[in-house]
Amino acid sequence: MEKCIEKTTVIYAPDESSIGTIYFFLGQLHMLQQNFAEALSCFQYCSNLHWADTQNHRYLLDFAIGKVLQSLKQHQAAIDQFSIILNQYPDDPYSYFRRAWSHKVMR
Repeated sequence: MEKCIEKTTVIYAPDESSIGTIYFFLGQLHMLQQNFAEALSCFQYCSNLHWADTQNHRYLLDFAIGKVLQSLKQHQAAIDQFSIILNQYPDDPYSYFRRAWSHKVMR
C-alpha cells in the first residue's frame, strides 16, 4: 500500500481528512484491480482516520469493507458488516441485498 502513496503526499496533505480520502479511493482502485487484500488494508487504515467520523463517509467505508469481505469470500464477516450498516440505516436496500447475497452463498 505504501508504495502507491508517496511519503510527501502524507506529509504535506492539508489534514487527516485529505489522507482519508486518498486511502478510501486507493482502496476503490484496488477493488477494481481485484487486489482485495490491499483494498481491505486501505479501508481499515482509513477507518482509523478522522475522515470516517462523518456519517456519510462512515457509510461509504462500511459498505466498501462489506463488499471487499465478500470478494475475499469472508461471507460471515460481510454479513456482520452489512448488519452494522442496517442497524443505523434500516431502510438501505443495497445493504439488505448484499447481506442476503452472502447468506445465500453460505447455504
